Amino acid sequence: MKKRFLLLLLVLCLVCTDSVFWPPNKAAAESEYPWAVSHVTYDVTYDAILKLYLKIINGYKTKDYGRHDLFNDFVFWDLFVEDPAPQRTVRYIKNTLGFYIDDINQDGVDELVILMTGGYIYEVFTMDEGRVRELIRAGGRYNCRRLSDNTFFRWGNSGASNNSYERWCMNGTGKVSFKEGYVMEPDGNGESWSHTTKNPRTNKSVNMTRVSATEAEGWIRKQENNVLRKRFVPFAAFEKYPDDPWDLGVLAKDSKTTGSAKIRIRKEPSQKSKVVDTKRVGTYVKVLAKEDGYYKVRIGKKEGYVQEDFLIPVTWQESSDS
Repeated sequence: MKKRFLLLLLVLCLVCTDSVFWPPNKAAAESEYPWAVSHVTYDVTYDAILKLYLKIINGYKTKDYGRHDLFNDFVFWDLFVEDPAPQRTVRYIKNTLGFYIDDINQDGVDELVILMTGGYIYEVFTMDEGRVRELIRAGGRYNCRRLSDNTFFRWGNSGASNNSYERWCMNGTGKVSFKEGYVMEPDGNGESWSHTTKNPRTNKSVNMTRVSATEAEGWIRKQENNVLRKRFVPFAAFEKYPDDPWDLGVLAKDSKTTGSAKIRIRKEPSQKSKVVDTKRVGTYVKVLAKEDGYYKVRIGKKEGYVQEDFLIPVTWQESSDS
């Protein structure tokens, strides 16, 4: 009986601890997504990580993945109101959560960034001597966004009244380190703010400088105004084009348009040209070029033209083709 109690206690500790919320179960931990500590490297590819993410999203509320923390964090960050129909929730997350690959610290090694609409980063990975290492992981009570100077802005909450706003940088060796931060704590007179250049979570005895709320809030606004706006590949697009998720666009209705939710694909870049196909709004397509107010696209084996008002580039950059 005592052994069963200790085993149950261990399981509860693992479930309730943020540091091991990934992966969703022991089998996945051993076979597909084995890390829980960011300093450990693993023999896995970026492609395998993306496919596991997609598997978890598609497994929403199933016996395989249950209610994964990925969905809890979406609710916590108010990114969506959970829909009682699982498939609608899955469809929303696929179009809101995505990724991009970029050499953040300009060391010749690309990082994989998993993020949500608004620039909220969920995880960042890098390659370390041919093996994957996790750099950043967000959670329900803390989030992270990349800034235009390639540093990271992190907000954390203790669950009570304590809030920390921090700036982290990625150095040339591919490690992320604390740069500076402001901490807000309640006191007898309301709230007090302090500034530090050392990580208060790993330096318990660090001396912090008391500052005014005006200074701290001004610094926070400056970081928020500096968030990097970067196009990313939604998992809905990755699911359709897993081998080549670049140069994509999504069909969309013009704000002035009413009526049909289908978009015409024409043979030539002209409204008088023959319609070769119609596709629903929300369909992801390959973007090949832009000419005369039209995008040239490929859907399956068919090619044609879509009026520019009815397509939103997702990962296609006009400069790459002009």
